[in-house]
Amino acid sequence: MSFKKHANFKMISRMKYILLAISILTASVGWAAGFATDGNGIRNAISASINGEGVLYVSEIDGTVSCHTTSGKTLWRNPTDNPAVMFEIEAADLDGDGNDDLLAASGNGNIYCWGHDGQLRWTFNPGRKVRFSEVAVVKNGDTVQIFAGGNDCVLYELDTRGNLVSETKYAGIIRKLEAGNFVYKDQQSLLVMAMTSDKWSWSFLGIIDPRSKEVLVEGNIKKGELLQFKSLMINELTVADIDGDGLDDFMFVGTGKADSVASAARDAAGQFVVMNGKMKPIVQFGFPKKDKQLYAHGFAASLQPVRNEIAVNFGTVLYVLGLDGQLIARTGKAYEGFAFNGLTVEPESRQLFGDGQLGGGTTLHAFDLTQDHWWEAPQQLLGRLAEVESNLDTLYRQSLKFKRPAYQKKSEEPWVLVSGREPNEAVANLKGEDLKFVTMSTWSEDFDRSKISKVAGEGALKKDRRKPYDLSQGEIIARARKMEQSGVPFTLWAGHGTDPFYMQVETMIGILEAAPTTCYGFVYAEMGNPEDPRSHYFVNHYIPQLAPAMRKQGRAKLFFRFKNIFWAAGAHLHPWDQLFFSRDYADLVVPTTEDTNSSTQDINLAGRVGMFMGGYVDQHALRLVEDNVCCWRPESACGQTSISPFLRSGVLRAAYGARYGIISGLKFQQEPGIQILYALMKSGVLPQVQPEDILSVGSWHLMKDIDEHHVEISEDGHDVMLYTPEDDNAVISVGGVGWSGAGLSDHDLSKVALGVDYRWLNFIPELPNGMVPIAPIGYQSELKKRGTPFSVSSTKEGFINGKKVPANQFGTYMRQIVEAGAARMPIAVKGASWSAIRLDDRHVRLILIDPGYIDPQERQAVISFQGRQPVSAMDILSTETLDASSPVLTVTVPAGSMRFIDLAY
Repeated sequence: MSFKKHANFKMISRMKYILLAISILTASVGWAAGFATDGNGIRNAISASINGEGVLYVSEIDGTVSCHTTSGKTLWRNPTDNPAVMFEIEAADLDGDGNDDLLAASGNGNIYCWGHDGQLRWTFNPGRKVRFSEVAVVKNGDTVQIFAGGNDCVLYELDTRGNLVSETKYAGIIRKLEAGNFVYKDQQSLLVMAMTSDKWSWSFLGIIDPRSKEVLVEGNIKKGELLQFKSLMINELTVADIDGDGLDDFMFVGTGKADSVASAARDAAGQFVVMNGKMKPIVQFGFPKKDKQLYAHGFAASLQPVRNEIAVNFGTVLYVLGLDGQLIARTGKAYEGFAFNGLTVEPESRQLFGDGQLGGGTTLHAFDLTQDHWWEAPQQLLGRLAEVESNLDTLYRQSLKFKRPAYQKKSEEPWVLVSGREPNEAVANLKGEDLKFVTMSTWSEDFDRSKISKVAGEGALKKDRRKPYDLSQGEIIARARKMEQSGVPFTLWAGHGTDPFYMQVETMIGILEAAPTTCYGFVYAEMGNPEDPRSHYFVNHYIPQLAPAMRKQGRAKLFFRFKNIFWAAGAHLHPWDQLFFSRDYADLVVPTTEDTNSSTQDINLAGRVGMFMGGYVDQHALRLVEDNVCCWRPESACGQTSISPFLRSGVLRAAYGARYGIISGLKFQQEPGIQILYALMKSGVLPQVQPEDILSVGSWHLMKDIDEHHVEISEDGHDVMLYTPEDDNAVISVGGVGWSGAGLSDHDLSKVALGVDYRWLNFIPELPNGMVPIAPIGYQSELKKRGTPFSVSSTKEGFINGKKVPANQFGTYMRQIVEAGAARMPIAVKGASWSAIRLDDRHVRLILIDPGYIDPQERQAVISFQGRQPVSAMDILSTETLDASSPVLTVTVPAGSMRFIDLAY
């Protein structure tokens, strides 16, 4: 980017917010469509009727619910007192007064019912730990039945007062429940969808009699027309009479391709399918390949009775279809524009609402369905995400102006960023730290694996289907030599859980010799299974040969992208313990993440910080990839249109010592996007951190006699059939993908130590007790020497004075440990994610970050000075002087952004 272009960008950026202010003003006087709610990130919206008027019920990401008129007036709002993902809401008149009440299925294990006046009528919990995700209401005459389901594979039937009527077991978690006149025109039945995988197709799809629970119609995925849909990840399922026969059909949207050769849409990026009550596909539309988006969220809404059309949303693209599935219009562009959380038709006002936006949007975007080209209505960036973008614009401009103070020394080493996006000219021209940009490629080798298979078994012959394996050893080494000659720094993806051996170890050594100044190492992902013979072969045969060659070469590292709780637990199991905790390879190993479909990122981070601060590795890495935001994939989409969650996640990791970064994808991000992170690094706003300079650690958590079975359950990223109520009675509880979105008990490590309330995309834990690093039990001697408090667990049970105790008894003890440690820190912060870094003997940089990863909000951070009182405090970007005269200082952290405060002593 030229400087002229950058200047134009800043001008355009400022103009954007002028226009934004105008749009907010016009919205307030009714000139623009839609309105911003006065709550936080919208997850769901549904239309309802109160006193004959159309209203919208809304749920927020953390479980808060509210009611709004279609013009934007808030009638009531009930904040949650038990945070968890609110997976679904339904509107139905349950008491016969003509007004729709609100039902909700929460990941905290409750089904809630609020009256139309906002009063909580009742709560249902089955008496055991469960993550509810579905609720539906069947009405037949005066009989009203409420059905609910979740991850325990049980269909619960409730009456209108929330009393349990029946339980029906299914061979799969309850994925979708919908009521409709599917089979009989005068009688409603219940559509049930169950699944055993975290994303693919279904284990049961059928229509049941709501009274007897007998199956009336079943959609068999194993044969016939439905076989073609077995590779779809079903995002959403809604009900309407599409073919006009007086019976309800159901519409589902899925990501992926249909497998049938006969399907005209088999090569599409995703599918919209309408099935009738006989489980016959009657409409099918494939999203064009050009609209493919990684784990895009898809959903559909029938616009009847207002229009004989169907609106189908796929990521950031909106399609308008006729009832026959023919395309009428398409608007939007892949990876650009608005990524709604859902679509809601409000028939009284004849509007279609786009429900918020991914990443914490608080706006209900309206389309006037009385207009023929209704989809052309311009949508304005309003509400929370507009606030976030304005805050990030300020952060970027301030970071470009920052001058490193004299007391902050320049780092000796560069930031090393494995990224396809280099700095723009404004960032490149900054005088400050050094940034080294490195490419990443995959060169897969065609070689004889018989030597490996003799030791590691037949599994060593298995290859990764995504790789071509089309290069010889000589060709690969020649490529490395060419990279060296051209001076292009590079890394190579060298293995994965599906195949740890993309290349022979001899080939890798040849690469190091051919590229002594440009090869920055090898990347491995998702191969953490300690029982896999290939893992043992890799540790016992590859590593001992690679290590001397890497040390001779002098700059290459081994990057390991492992997910779930691996760095806190799995890494301690054999054979990984000898690689990661022997300290034999501390100079070579760089732990990082592969956290798609993981809801335990907070624990994984604490494990990496423990490795770094404990001296088990001398580097760790931050990883920013667009699929970071995928937790339970069908219910969490990748398409964040703001850099904010990725930026804040990256800053927190860097603030705890990550000097390396792996950054790829992020196709949604427009300028400045990731340039904000580069600017913070290069200017010196974000300092490089050594372990001894991290002041925001008060206590540690150590691992002993790790419960391998519990780790295996927590590590499984695809099997959602591992449910047991006992999963909750663990120090690291409800960690498997089948628990994504669940609320946490008071004894859980994430809640007690790291300030996490529920298992959903916890990339930015609040850290009310500071960081609590995780390390092996062998580190206790060092902690005892320093007098540092620590607790010990097996991941499942805790240890008190060497004796094993159940987690629900251990929680109180663990809380005492972390609170005692927090009281010893020189600085403590409540209300924001944070890190305190010593710059020199007289200066500390305090980094405060909004912890709402996909739910950004303005935060009030309460800073307590528990040791020496600073003589001054200054926001180094705004240059605002803060009052540091009292032991407590309260500051505002902007929504979706951060603050950097230097304390002088």
